[in-house]
Amino acid sequence: MSKSLLDRLVERPHGRADTVTWFVLYLLVIVLMANLGALVDKVFHPEIPYLDEEHLFVGAATAVTTSILFGAMIFYSVRLNKERSRLQAAECSRSASEERYRSLFRDSHDPVFIMDSEGDFIDINPAGARVLGINAPEGVVRLNIERDLDADRESLSGFYAESEKAGFVEDFRLPLRNQRGEPLVMSVTASVVRDGNGAVVAYRGIMRDVTDKDYLDRQVMNAQRMESVGQLARGIAHQFNNVITTIQGYAALAAGDVPEGGRAAEALGQIQVSATRAERLTRELMVFSRKDQVNPRPLGVNRLIESSRDLFSHVAGEDIILTTILYADAAVASIDAASMENALFNLVLFSRERMRGHGEIKVISGRTEIGGSDVHDHPEAGQGSYVTLTVEDNGPLITPEESKRIFEPFAGASGGQEAGMEMSVVHGIVMNHDGWVEIDSTAARTRFTIYLPALEANADAGEEEAAEVQDLQGRGQKVLLVEDEDAVRSMAETTLANNGYVVLPARDASEAFLIFAREKGEIDVIFSDVVMPGESGVSLADHLIEYNARMPVILTSGLEATVDDWRSIEEHGYRFLPKPYRLEDLLREMRGVFGGN
Repeated sequence: MSKSLLDRLVERPHGRADTVTWFVLYLLVIVLMANLGALVDKVFHPEIPYLDEEHLFVGAATAVTTSILFGAMIFYSVRLNKERSRLQAAECSRSASEERYRSLFRDSHDPVFIMDSEGDFIDINPAGARVLGINAPEGVVRLNIERDLDADRESLSGFYAESEKAGFVEDFRLPLRNQRGEPLVMSVTASVVRDGNGAVVAYRGIMRDVTDKDYLDRQVMNAQRMESVGQLARGIAHQFNNVITTIQGYAALAAGDVPEGGRAAEALGQIQVSATRAERLTRELMVFSRKDQVNPRPLGVNRLIESSRDLFSHVAGEDIILTTILYADAAVASIDAASMENALFNLVLFSRERMRGHGEIKVISGRTEIGGSDVHDHPEAGQGSYVTLTVEDNGPLITPEESKRIFEPFAGASGGQEAGMEMSVVHGIVMNHDGWVEIDSTAARTRFTIYLPALEANADAGEEEAAEVQDLQGRGQKVLLVEDEDAVRSMAETTLANNGYVVLPARDASEAFLIFAREKGEIDVIFSDVVMPGESGVSLADHLIEYNARMPVILTSGLEATVDDWRSIEEHGYRFLPKPYRLEDLLREMRGVFGGN
Protein backbone atom coordinates (compact mmCIF):
# COMPACT_ATOMS: atom_id res chain seq x y z
CA MET A 1 0.00 0.00 0.00
CA SER A 2 1.33 3.45 -0.89
CA LYS A 3 1.45 6.03 1.88
CA SER A 4 -1.14 8.80 2.05
CA LEU A 5 -0.29 12.29 0.89
CA LEU A 6 -0.34 13.51 4.49
CA ASP A 7 2.08 10.78 5.58
CA ARG A 8 4.46 11.64 2.79
CA LEU A 9 4.31 15.34 3.58
CA VAL A 10 4.92 14.76 7.28
CA GLU A 11 7.94 12.55 6.53
CA ARG A 12 9.52 15.15 4.26
CA PRO A 13 11.80 17.86 5.64
CA HIS A 14 9.47 20.56 4.28
CA GLY A 15 6.19 18.82 5.15
CA ARG A 16 4.70 21.85 6.97
CA ALA A 17 5.46 24.17 4.05
CA ASP A 18 3.82 21.67 1.69
CA THR A 19 0.64 21.62 3.81
CA VAL A 20 0.33 25.43 3.82
CA THR A 21 1.06 25.58 0.11
CA TRP A 22 -1.62 23.10 -0.79
CA PHE A 23 -4.14 24.78 1.56
CA VAL A 24 -3.58 28.19 -0.10
CA LEU A 25 -3.85 26.58 -3.52
CA TYR A 26 -7.10 25.01 -2.40
CA LEU A 27 -8.55 28.43 -1.38
CA LEU A 28 -7.40 30.03 -4.62
CA VAL A 29 -9.04 27.30 -6.62
CA ILE A 30 -12.31 27.93 -4.71
CA VAL A 31 -12.13 31.69 -5.38
CA LEU A 32 -11.22 31.14 -9.02
CA MET A 33 -14.02 28.66 -9.52
CA ALA A 34 -16.52 31.05 -7.83
CA ASN A 35 -15.58 33.96 -10.09
CA LEU A 36 -15.53 31.81 -13.15
CA GLY A 37 -18.99 30.59 -12.17
CA ALA A 38 -20.24 34.18 -11.88
CA LEU A 39 -18.89 35.02 -15.31
CA VAL A 40 -20.53 31.99 -16.80
CA ASP A 41 -23.88 32.91 -15.21
CA LYS A 42 -23.63 36.46 -16.64
CA VAL A 43 -23.01 35.12 -20.11
CA PHE A 44 -25.81 32.60 -20.02
CA HIS A 45 -28.22 34.57 -17.73
CA PRO A 46 -27.91 38.30 -18.56
CA GLU A 47 -31.26 38.99 -16.89
CA ILE A 48 -29.76 38.45 -13.41
CA PRO A 49 -29.52 42.00 -11.95
CA TYR A 50 -26.74 41.50 -9.32
CA LEU A 51 -24.20 40.70 -12.01
CA ASP A 52 -23.78 44.26 -13.31
CA GLU A 53 -20.75 45.42 -15.21
CA GLU A 54 -18.97 46.64 -12.10
CA HIS A 55 -19.34 43.32 -10.38
CA LEU A 56 -18.38 41.56 -13.57
CA PHE A 57 -15.14 43.58 -13.78
CA VAL A 58 -14.33 42.84 -10.19
CA GLY A 59 -15.00 39.17 -10.73
CA ALA A 60 -12.87 39.14 -13.85
CA ALA A 61 -10.02 40.92 -12.06
CA THR A 62 -10.32 38.55 -9.18
CA ALA A 63 -10.24 35.59 -11.54
CA VAL A 64 -7.14 36.93 -13.30
CA THR A 65 -5.41 37.67 -9.99
CA THR A 66 -6.36 34.27 -8.69
CA SER A 67 -4.99 32.64 -11.83
CA ILE A 68 -1.67 34.49 -11.44
CA LEU A 69 -1.44 33.51 -7.80
CA PHE A 70 -2.40 29.98 -8.70
CA GLY A 71 0.38 29.84 -11.31
CA ALA A 72 2.87 31.32 -8.86
CA MET A 73 1.95 28.76 -6.26
CA ILE A 74 2.31 25.98 -8.78
CA PHE A 75 5.77 27.33 -9.75
CA TYR A 76 6.76 27.54 -6.08
CA SER A 77 5.54 23.98 -5.53
CA VAL A 78 7.63 22.71 -8.46
CA ARG A 79 10.73 24.51 -7.14
CA LEU A 80 10.04 23.11 -3.70
CA ASN A 81 9.79 19.60 -5.09
CA LYS A 82 13.11 20.03 -6.93
CA GLU A 83 14.80 21.27 -3.77
CA ARG A 84 13.34 18.37 -1.86
CA SER A 85 14.66 15.91 -4.47
CA ARG A 86 18.12 17.50 -4.28
CA LEU A 87 18.15 17.26 -0.50
CA GLN A 88 16.94 13.69 -0.63
CA ALA A 89 19.70 12.78 -3.13
CA ALA A 90 22.30 14.47 -0.91
CA GLU A 91 21.00 12.59 2.11
CA CYS A 92 21.18 9.28 0.23
CA SER A 93 24.71 10.08 -0.95
CA ARG A 94 25.76 10.99 2.59
CA SER A 95 24.25 7.79 3.95
CA ALA A 96 25.96 5.70 1.26
CA SER A 97 29.28 7.41 1.96
CA GLU A 98 28.89 6.83 5.69
CA GLU A 99 28.12 3.17 5.03
CA ARG A 100 31.17 2.80 2.79
CA TYR A 101 33.47 4.25 5.42
CA ARG A 102 31.70 2.30 8.14
CA SER A 103 32.23 -0.96 6.21
CA LEU A 104 35.85 0.01 5.50
CA PHE A 105 36.38 0.52 9.23
CA ARG A 106 34.44 -2.60 10.19
CA ASP A 107 35.74 -5.02 7.54
CA SER A 108 39.42 -4.01 7.40
CA HIS A 109 41.79 -6.88 8.22
CA ASP A 110 44.21 -4.42 9.83
CA PRO A 111 43.44 -2.69 13.14
CA VAL A 112 41.94 0.78 12.63
CA PHE A 113 41.88 2.92 15.75
CA ILE A 114 41.15 6.30 17.30
CA MET A 115 43.19 7.15 20.40
CA ASP A 116 43.20 10.29 22.55
CA SER A 117 46.30 12.25 23.50
CA GLU A 118 46.68 10.29 26.78
CA GLY A 119 46.93 6.95 24.98
CA ASP A 120 43.37 5.83 25.78
CA PHE A 121 41.59 4.12 22.89
CA ILE A 122 38.33 5.79 21.87
CA ASP A 123 37.36 3.31 19.18
CA ILE A 124 38.82 0.35 17.31
CA ASN A 125 37.53 -2.02 14.64
CA PRO A 126 36.94 -5.79 15.10
CA ALA A 127 40.33 -6.67 13.56
CA GLY A 128 42.03 -4.49 16.16
CA ALA A 129 40.04 -6.15 18.93
CA ARG A 130 41.19 -9.58 17.74
CA VAL A 131 44.85 -8.57 17.52
CA LEU A 132 44.80 -6.94 20.95
CA GLY A 133 43.06 -9.94 22.50
CA ILE A 134 39.78 -8.14 23.29
CA ASN A 135 36.48 -10.00 23.07
CA ALA A 136 34.61 -7.12 21.41
CA PRO A 137 35.53 -3.70 20.03
CA GLU A 138 33.48 -2.08 22.81
CA GLY A 139 35.95 -3.51 25.31
CA VAL A 140 38.70 -1.24 24.02
CA VAL A 141 37.13 1.91 25.45
CA ARG A 142 39.46 3.47 28.04
CA LEU A 143 42.08 0.81 27.33
CA ASN A 144 45.44 2.55 27.67
CA ILE A 145 48.20 1.65 25.21
CA GLU A 146 50.98 1.98 27.79
CA ARG A 147 49.28 0.78 30.97
CA ASP A 148 47.18 -2.06 29.56
CA LEU A 149 49.15 -3.04 26.44
CA ASP A 150 52.64 -2.58 27.90
CA ALA A 151 53.81 -0.57 24.89
CA ASP A 152 57.53 0.04 24.85
CA ARG A 153 57.95 3.37 26.62
CA GLU A 154 60.84 4.61 24.52
CA SER A 155 59.12 3.70 21.25
CA LEU A 156 55.84 5.25 22.41
CA SER A 157 57.60 8.51 23.30
CA GLY A 158 59.11 8.52 19.83
CA PHE A 159 55.65 7.95 18.32
CA TYR A 160 54.19 10.94 20.19
CA ALA A 161 57.12 13.22 19.36
CA GLU A 162 57.32 12.33 15.67
CA SER A 163 53.57 12.51 15.04
CA GLU A 164 53.21 15.87 16.85
CA LYS A 165 56.14 17.34 14.92
CA ALA A 166 55.16 16.13 11.43
CA GLY A 167 51.43 15.72 11.93
CA PHE A 168 51.64 12.03 11.04
CA VAL A 169 53.78 8.91 11.28
CA GLU A 170 54.23 6.18 8.69
CA ASP A 171 55.23 2.56 9.36
CA PHE A 172 56.34 3.39 12.90
CA ARG A 173 57.56 0.26 14.74
CA LEU A 174 55.84 -0.07 18.13
CA PRO A 175 56.41 -3.15 20.36
CA LEU A 176 53.59 -3.99 22.81
CA ARG A 177 51.70 -6.93 24.34
CA ASN A 178 48.11 -7.96 23.74
CA GLN A 179 45.66 -8.71 26.55
CA ARG A 180 46.82 -12.36 26.52
CA GLY A 181 50.35 -11.24 27.30
CA GLU A 182 51.75 -12.21 23.89
CA PRO A 183 54.47 -9.91 22.50
CA LEU A 184 53.54 -8.05 19.32
CA VAL A 185 55.30 -5.65 17.01
CA MET A 186 52.91 -3.23 15.31
CA SER A 187 53.64 -1.02 12.31
CA VAL A 188 51.62 2.17 12.92
CA THR A 189 50.57 4.72 10.30
CA ALA A 190 48.56 7.53 11.90
CA SER A 191 47.72 11.24 11.74
CA VAL A 192 47.00 13.69 14.55
CA VAL A 193 43.76 15.54 15.30
CA ARG A 194 44.21 19.08 16.67
CA ASP A 195 41.81 21.45 18.40
CA GLY A 196 41.30 25.12 17.58
CA ASN A 197 44.47 26.05 19.43
CA GLY A 198 46.59 23.55 17.52
CA ALA A 199 47.00 21.13 20.43
CA VAL A 200 46.90 17.40 19.69
CA VAL A 201 43.71 15.85 21.02
CA ALA A 202 43.64 12.48 19.23
CA TYR A 203 45.36 10.09 16.85
CA ARG A 204 43.64 8.26 14.00
CA GLY A 205 45.33 5.53 12.04
CA ILE A 206 45.99 1.93 11.09
CA MET A 207 48.17 -0.66 12.79
CA ARG A 208 49.60 -3.74 11.10
CA ASP A 209 50.85 -6.81 12.95
CA VAL A 210 54.45 -7.30 11.73
CA THR A 211 55.59 -9.54 14.59
CA ASP A 212 56.60 -12.43 12.34
CA LYS A 213 58.25 -10.15 9.79
CA ASP A 214 60.14 -8.31 12.52
CA TYR A 215 61.35 -11.62 13.93
CA LEU A 216 62.49 -12.85 10.52
CA ASP A 217 64.26 -9.55 9.86
CA ARG A 218 66.15 -9.87 13.14
CA GLN A 219 67.05 -13.47 12.35
CA VAL A 220 68.31 -12.52 8.90
CA MET A 221 70.34 -9.71 10.46
CA ASN A 222 71.77 -12.14 13.00
CA ALA A 223 72.53 -14.62 10.23
CA GLN A 224 74.33 -11.92 8.25
CA ARG A 225 76.26 -10.92 11.35
CA MET A 226 77.20 -14.54 12.01
CA GLU A 227 78.21 -14.92 8.37
CA SER A 228 80.59 -11.98 8.79
CA VAL A 229 81.94 -13.48 12.00
CA GLY A 230 82.28 -16.82 10.22
CA GLN A 231 84.27 -15.29 7.38
CA LEU A 232 86.55 -13.60 9.89
CA ALA A 233 86.91 -16.89 11.77
CA ARG A 234 87.78 -18.73 8.56
CA GLY A 235 90.54 -16.26 7.78
CA ILE A 236 91.95 -16.43 11.30
CA ALA A 237 91.73 -20.22 11.38
CA HIS A 238 93.49 -20.46 8.02
CA GLN A 239 96.44 -18.43 9.26
CA PHE A 240 96.51 -20.25 12.60
CA ASN A 241 96.47 -23.64 10.88
CA ASN A 242 99.52 -22.72 8.81
CA VAL A 243 101.35 -21.56 11.94
CA ILE A 244 100.33 -24.64 13.93
CA THR A 245 101.38 -26.95 11.09
CA THR A 246 104.82 -25.34 11.12
CA ILE A 247 105.16 -25.55 14.91
CA GLN A 248 104.04 -29.17 15.08
CA GLY A 249 106.25 -30.19 12.16
CA TYR A 250 109.44 -28.57 13.38
CA ALA A 251 108.81 -29.77 16.95
CA ALA A 252 108.52 -33.33 15.65
CA LEU A 253 111.65 -32.95 13.54
CA ALA A 254 113.60 -31.56 16.48
CA ALA A 255 112.32 -34.29 18.79
CA GLY A 256 113.94 -36.86 16.53
CA ASP A 257 117.36 -35.23 16.99
CA VAL A 258 117.43 -35.00 20.81
CA PRO A 259 117.78 -37.82 23.32
CA GLU A 260 114.63 -38.98 25.05
CA GLY A 261 114.11 -38.01 28.67
CA GLY A 262 116.15 -34.83 28.53
CA ARG A 263 114.99 -31.29 29.17
CA ALA A 264 115.01 -30.52 25.45
CA ALA A 265 112.76 -33.49 24.73
CA GLU A 266 110.40 -32.40 27.52
CA ALA A 267 110.30 -28.85 26.16
CA LEU A 268 109.56 -30.09 22.66
CA GLY A 269 106.81 -32.27 24.08
CA GLN A 270 105.22 -29.24 25.75
CA ILE A 271 105.41 -27.36 22.46
CA GLN A 272 103.53 -30.17 20.75
CA VAL A 273 100.91 -30.27 23.54
CA SER A 274 100.37 -26.52 23.23
CA ALA A 275 100.14 -26.82 19.46
CA THR A 276 97.50 -29.51 19.89
CA ARG A 277 95.48 -27.18 22.14
CA ALA A 278 95.81 -24.42 19.56
CA GLU A 279 94.63 -26.89 16.91
CA ARG A 280 91.49 -27.51 18.93
CA LEU A 281 90.85 -23.78 19.23
CA THR A 282 91.07 -23.34 15.48
CA ARG A 283 88.69 -26.25 15.03
CA GLU A 284 86.21 -24.47 17.30
CA LEU A 285 86.57 -21.36 15.14
CA MET A 286 85.85 -23.46 12.08
CA VAL A 287 82.59 -24.62 13.65
CA PHE A 288 81.23 -21.10 13.10
CA SER A 289 82.42 -20.89 9.51
CA ARG A 290 81.52 -24.42 8.42
CA LYS A 291 79.84 -24.61 5.01
CA ASP A 292 77.85 -27.43 3.46
CA GLN A 293 80.79 -29.59 2.38
CA VAL A 294 80.85 -32.98 4.06
CA ASN A 295 83.97 -35.16 4.17
CA PRO A 296 82.88 -38.26 6.13
CA ARG A 297 85.39 -40.74 7.50
CA PRO A 298 85.07 -43.71 9.84
CA LEU A 299 85.01 -42.22 13.33
CA GLY A 300 84.04 -43.51 16.74
CA VAL A 301 81.35 -41.39 18.38
CA ASN A 302 83.12 -41.65 21.76
CA ARG A 303 86.19 -40.03 20.27
CA LEU A 304 84.02 -37.30 18.72
CA ILE A 305 82.38 -36.47 22.06
CA GLU A 306 85.65 -36.57 23.99
CA SER A 307 87.42 -34.24 21.58
CA SER A 308 84.51 -31.77 21.68
CA ARG A 309 83.79 -31.79 25.41
CA ASP A 310 85.64 -28.55 26.14
CA LEU A 311 83.72 -26.79 23.38
CA PHE A 312 80.38 -28.05 24.72
CA SER A 313 81.27 -26.99 28.28
CA HIS A 314 82.13 -23.52 27.05
CA VAL A 315 78.81 -23.26 25.20
CA ALA A 316 76.78 -24.54 28.17
CA GLY A 317 78.22 -21.90 30.50
CA GLU A 318 79.27 -21.90 34.13
CA ASP A 319 75.76 -22.28 35.60
CA ILE A 320 74.91 -25.45 33.67
CA ILE A 321 76.38 -28.84 34.54
CA LEU A 322 77.59 -30.64 31.41
CA THR A 323 78.11 -34.40 31.67
CA THR A 324 79.32 -36.86 29.03
CA ILE A 325 78.28 -40.53 29.21
CA LEU A 326 80.23 -42.77 26.85
CA TYR A 327 79.15 -46.37 26.34
CA ALA A 328 81.87 -48.88 25.60
CA ASP A 329 79.87 -50.56 22.83
CA ALA A 330 79.28 -47.29 20.96
CA ALA A 331 80.22 -48.07 17.38
CA VAL A 332 81.93 -46.32 14.51
CA ALA A 333 80.02 -44.38 11.86
CA SER A 334 80.92 -42.53 8.68
CA ILE A 335 81.09 -39.01 10.11
CA ASP A 336 82.33 -35.63 9.00
CA ALA A 337 83.79 -34.65 12.37
CA ALA A 338 83.43 -30.88 12.00
CA SER A 339 79.84 -31.08 10.73
CA MET A 340 78.68 -33.49 13.43
CA GLU A 341 80.46 -31.43 16.08
CA ASN A 342 78.50 -28.45 14.75
CA ALA A 343 75.23 -30.41 15.07
CA LEU A 344 75.97 -31.35 18.69
CA PHE A 345 77.10 -27.77 19.33
CA ASN A 346 73.70 -26.46 18.17
CA LEU A 347 71.81 -29.03 20.26
CA VAL A 348 73.76 -28.04 23.38
CA LEU A 349 73.17 -24.37 22.58
CA PHE A 350 69.43 -24.96 22.12
CA SER A 351 69.22 -26.88 25.40
CA ARG A 352 71.02 -24.09 27.21
CA GLU A 353 68.55 -21.51 25.91
CA ARG A 354 65.59 -23.72 26.85
CA MET A 355 66.81 -23.98 30.46
CA ARG A 356 67.39 -20.22 30.78
CA GLY A 357 70.98 -20.79 31.90
CA HIS A 358 70.37 -23.23 34.79
CA GLY A 359 70.19 -27.03 34.85
CA GLU A 360 72.07 -30.04 33.51
CA ILE A 361 72.95 -31.17 29.99
CA LYS A 362 74.12 -34.68 29.18
CA VAL A 363 75.85 -35.74 25.97
CA ILE A 364 75.49 -39.51 25.58
CA SER A 365 76.83 -42.02 23.06
CA GLY A 366 75.21 -45.35 22.32
CA ARG A 367 74.35 -48.06 19.86
CA THR A 368 71.05 -49.70 19.02
CA GLU A 369 69.68 -52.39 16.76
CA ILE A 370 66.50 -51.67 14.81
CA GLY A 371 64.55 -54.52 13.29
CA GLY A 372 61.15 -56.18 13.16
CA SER A 373 58.50 -54.23 15.05
CA ASP A 374 61.05 -51.53 15.96
CA VAL A 375 60.84 -50.18 12.43
CA HIS A 376 57.30 -48.96 13.14
CA ASP A 377 58.64 -46.84 16.02
CA HIS A 378 61.30 -45.33 13.75
CA PRO A 379 59.64 -44.49 10.39
CA GLU A 380 62.87 -43.06 8.95
CA ALA A 381 64.90 -46.19 9.71
CA GLY A 382 65.63 -49.41 7.97
CA GLN A 383 66.63 -52.58 9.75
CA GLY A 384 70.20 -52.59 10.99
CA SER A 385 72.67 -51.24 13.52
CA TYR A 386 72.79 -47.56 14.41
CA VAL A 387 75.09 -45.29 16.39
CA THR A 388 73.29 -42.78 18.63
CA LEU A 389 74.35 -39.34 19.85
CA THR A 390 71.98 -37.93 22.49
CA VAL A 391 71.77 -34.49 24.07
CA GLU A 392 69.55 -34.55 27.16
CA ASP A 393 68.39 -31.58 29.23
CA ASN A 394 65.96 -30.95 32.07
CA GLY A 395 64.28 -27.97 30.43
CA PRO A 396 60.53 -27.51 29.91
CA LEU A 397 58.35 -29.98 28.05
CA ILE A 398 58.26 -29.84 24.25
CA THR A 399 54.72 -30.62 23.11
CA PRO A 400 54.00 -32.98 20.18
CA GLU A 401 52.81 -30.00 18.15
CA GLU A 402 56.09 -28.18 18.78
CA SER A 403 58.08 -31.32 17.96
CA LYS A 404 56.52 -31.43 14.48
CA ARG A 405 57.73 -27.91 13.68
CA ILE A 406 60.93 -27.66 15.70
CA PHE A 407 63.22 -28.34 12.74
CA GLU A 408 61.62 -25.60 10.66
CA PRO A 409 63.68 -22.40 10.46
CA PHE A 410 62.70 -19.92 13.18
CA ALA A 411 60.18 -22.29 14.78
CA GLY A 412 59.44 -21.84 18.49
CA ALA A 413 59.45 -24.35 21.30
CA SER A 414 58.78 -24.70 25.00
CA GLY A 415 57.14 -21.57 26.22
CA GLY A 416 57.97 -19.29 23.33
CA GLN A 417 61.64 -20.22 23.01
CA GLU A 418 62.89 -19.07 19.62
CA ALA A 419 64.71 -21.88 17.84
CA GLY A 420 66.14 -19.66 15.12
CA MET A 421 68.18 -21.65 12.61
CA GLU A 422 69.93 -23.97 15.10
CA MET A 423 67.59 -26.94 14.83
CA SER A 424 67.22 -26.68 11.06
CA VAL A 425 71.03 -26.76 10.82
CA VAL A 426 71.07 -29.91 12.97
CA HIS A 427 68.46 -31.53 10.75
CA GLY A 428 70.38 -30.69 7.58
CA ILE A 429 73.69 -32.03 8.91
CA VAL A 430 72.16 -35.29 10.12
CA MET A 431 70.29 -35.79 6.83
CA ASN A 432 73.60 -35.37 4.98
CA HIS A 433 74.88 -38.32 7.05
CA ASP A 434 71.88 -40.51 6.07
CA GLY A 435 70.55 -40.25 9.62
CA TRP A 436 67.62 -38.70 11.46
CA VAL A 437 66.80 -36.96 14.75
CA GLU A 438 64.14 -38.02 17.27
CA ILE A 439 62.73 -36.00 20.18
CA ASP A 440 61.52 -37.62 23.39
CA SER A 441 60.19 -35.04 25.86
CA THR A 442 58.60 -35.41 29.29
CA ALA A 443 58.04 -33.01 32.15
CA ALA A 444 61.29 -34.22 33.75
CA ARG A 445 63.66 -34.27 30.76
CA THR A 446 63.96 -33.89 26.99
CA ARG A 447 66.20 -35.96 24.72
CA PHE A 448 67.38 -35.13 21.22
CA THR A 449 68.80 -38.33 19.71
CA ILE A 450 70.76 -38.48 16.46
CA TYR A 451 70.71 -41.87 14.69
CA LEU A 452 73.54 -42.68 12.25
CA PRO A 453 74.13 -45.95 10.36
CA ALA A 454 76.89 -47.92 12.10
CA LEU A 455 79.77 -49.25 10.05
CA GLU A 456 80.23 -52.99 9.86
CA ALA A 457 83.98 -52.75 10.40
CA ASN A 458 84.99 -51.27 13.71
CA ALA A 459 87.83 -49.32 12.11
CA ASP A 460 88.07 -45.79 13.44
CA ALA A 461 90.22 -43.61 11.23
CA GLY A 462 90.74 -41.30 14.17
CA GLU A 463 91.88 -44.15 16.41
CA GLU A 464 94.15 -45.83 13.90
CA GLU A 465 97.29 -47.20 15.46
CA ALA A 466 100.11 -44.71 15.11
CA ALA A 467 102.72 -46.28 12.93
CA GLU A 468 106.38 -45.77 13.68
CA VAL A 469 108.00 -43.12 11.53
CA GLN A 470 110.49 -45.64 10.18
CA ASP A 471 107.56 -47.69 8.86
CA LEU A 472 106.39 -44.69 6.81
CA GLN A 473 109.60 -44.12 4.88
CA GLY A 474 109.57 -43.32 1.20
CA ARG A 475 111.74 -44.94 -1.43
CA GLY A 476 112.90 -42.08 -3.58
CA GLN A 477 109.50 -41.10 -4.98
CA LYS A 478 109.38 -37.61 -6.52
CA VAL A 479 106.99 -35.25 -4.69
CA LEU A 480 105.95 -31.98 -6.33
CA LEU A 481 105.35 -29.85 -3.20
CA VAL A 482 103.30 -26.67 -3.85
CA GLU A 483 102.83 -24.35 -0.85
CA ASP A 484 102.72 -20.54 -0.75
CA GLU A 485 103.58 -20.27 2.98
CA ASP A 486 107.38 -20.38 3.23
CA ALA A 487 107.51 -21.84 6.76
CA VAL A 488 105.01 -24.60 5.97
CA ARG A 489 106.73 -25.42 2.67
CA SER A 490 110.13 -25.60 4.36
CA MET A 491 108.82 -27.86 7.14
CA ALA A 492 107.07 -30.22 4.71
CA GLU A 493 110.13 -30.31 2.45
CA THR A 494 112.41 -31.22 5.37
CA THR A 495 109.99 -33.86 6.67
CA LEU A 496 109.64 -35.59 3.32
CA ALA A 497 113.32 -35.33 2.42
CA ASN A 498 114.35 -36.79 5.79
CA ASN A 499 112.04 -39.74 5.20
CA GLY A 500 113.13 -40.99 1.81
CA TYR A 501 111.33 -38.73 -0.68
CA VAL A 502 112.77 -36.52 -3.40
CA VAL A 503 111.07 -33.14 -2.95
CA LEU A 504 110.57 -30.56 -5.71
CA PRO A 505 109.26 -27.41 -3.93
CA ALA A 506 107.22 -24.65 -5.60
CA ARG A 507 105.63 -21.59 -4.05
CA ASP A 508 102.69 -21.32 -6.49
CA ALA A 509 101.06 -22.91 -9.53
CA SER A 510 103.30 -21.07 -12.00
CA GLU A 511 106.48 -22.52 -10.47
CA ALA A 512 104.82 -25.93 -10.30
CA PHE A 513 104.11 -25.86 -14.06
CA LEU A 514 107.75 -25.01 -14.78
CA ILE A 515 109.02 -27.84 -12.56
CA PHE A 516 106.53 -30.28 -14.07
CA ALA A 517 107.72 -29.35 -17.58
CA ARG A 518 111.37 -29.60 -16.55
CA GLU A 519 110.76 -33.10 -15.16
CA LYS A 520 108.81 -33.99 -18.35
CA GLY A 521 105.82 -35.00 -16.24
CA GLU A 522 107.74 -37.69 -14.38
CA ILE A 523 106.26 -36.85 -10.98
CA ASP A 524 105.16 -39.59 -8.56
CA VAL A 525 102.77 -37.48 -6.46
CA ILE A 526 101.54 -33.88 -6.20
CA PHE A 527 101.19 -32.47 -2.68
CA SER A 528 99.60 -29.02 -2.97
CA ASP A 529 97.90 -26.41 -0.85
CA VAL A 530 94.37 -25.57 -2.07
CA VAL A 531 94.25 -21.83 -1.35
CA MET A 532 97.10 -19.98 -3.05
CA PRO A 533 97.58 -16.67 -4.87
CA GLY A 534 96.64 -17.07 -8.51
CA GLU A 535 95.58 -20.56 -9.51
CA SER A 536 94.27 -22.85 -6.78
CA GLY A 537 95.74 -26.23 -5.94
CA VAL A 538 92.64 -28.00 -7.28
CA SER A 539 92.87 -26.22 -10.62
CA LEU A 540 96.61 -26.98 -10.78
CA ALA A 541 96.00 -30.68 -10.18
CA ASP A 542 93.20 -30.75 -12.78
CA HIS A 543 95.59 -29.36 -15.41
CA LEU A 544 98.58 -31.56 -14.53
CA ILE A 545 96.69 -34.86 -14.55
CA GLU A 546 95.77 -34.17 -18.16
CA TYR A 547 99.42 -34.96 -18.92
CA ASN A 548 99.81 -37.77 -16.38
CA ALA A 549 96.45 -39.29 -15.54
CA ARG A 550 97.97 -41.91 -13.21
CA MET A 551 99.68 -39.32 -11.01
CA PRO A 552 98.19 -39.30 -7.47
CA VAL A 553 97.23 -35.99 -5.85
CA ILE A 554 97.15 -35.00 -2.17
CA LEU A 555 95.58 -31.63 -1.38
CA THR A 556 95.82 -29.77 1.91
CA SER A 557 94.23 -26.64 3.37
CA GLY A 558 93.44 -24.89 6.60
CA LEU A 559 90.14 -23.81 5.04
CA GLU A 560 87.19 -25.79 3.79
CA ALA A 561 87.30 -26.24 0.04
CA THR A 562 84.59 -24.60 -2.04
CA VAL A 563 81.68 -26.57 -3.46
CA ASP A 564 83.31 -26.60 -6.92
CA ASP A 565 86.62 -27.72 -5.43
CA TRP A 566 84.95 -30.56 -3.54
CA ARG A 567 83.18 -31.63 -6.71
CA SER A 568 86.52 -31.87 -8.51
CA ILE A 569 88.16 -33.59 -5.52
CA GLU A 570 85.46 -36.26 -5.44
CA GLU A 571 85.32 -36.65 -9.22
CA HIS A 572 89.07 -37.27 -9.58
CA GLY A 573 89.51 -39.11 -6.29
CA TYR A 574 92.04 -36.65 -4.86
CA ARG A 575 93.14 -37.26 -1.28
CA PHE A 576 92.68 -34.44 1.25
CA LEU A 577 94.85 -33.74 4.31
CA PRO A 578 93.41 -30.96 6.51
CA LYS A 579 95.71 -28.48 8.21
CA PRO A 580 97.17 -28.49 10.75
CA TYR A 581 98.75 -31.86 10.12
CA ARG A 582 101.47 -33.70 12.03
CA LEU A 583 104.60 -35.28 10.63
CA GLU A 584 103.04 -38.74 10.95
CA ASP A 585 99.85 -37.57 9.21
CA LEU A 586 101.79 -36.39 6.19
CA LEU A 587 103.87 -39.57 5.97
CA ARG A 588 100.77 -41.73 6.45
CA GLU A 589 99.07 -39.98 3.52
CA MET A 590 102.12 -40.66 1.37
CA ARG A 591 102.11 -44.30 2.37
CA GLY A 592 98.40 -44.47 1.54
CA VAL A 593 99.07 -43.10 -1.93
CA PHE A 594 101.73 -45.69 -2.71
CA GLY A 595 99.96 -48.58 -0.99
CA GLY A 596 102.85 -49.21 1.40
CA ASN A 597 105.29 -49.83 -1.48
